[in-house]
Amino acid sequence: SYRSGFAIVNGKGELIAVSDYTLFPSNLNEEYGDRALVIFGDGLLLVEDEIVWIGGVGDYSIGIFIANLKDILQNMRNV
Repeated sequence: SYRSGFAIVNGKGELIAVSDYTLFPSNLNEEYGDRALVIFGDGLLLVEDEIVWIGGVGDYSIGIFIANLKDILQNMRNV
């Protein structure tokens, strides 16, 4: 199954930090569509202090998930 998380890279493209998977298939609606158990991102927006993730859910519907940027950054771990 596809899963989505966050990563921080520096100006050279070197990986600095990552999150655990924050979005992963876990509900019945993610089992529908041509590709079952799939979540894939199509857009990521910064709106004030929130991250808005927009993407496909189970190749069946569109999902919109919102998280506070500060919370995301606090849960990153260095690599």
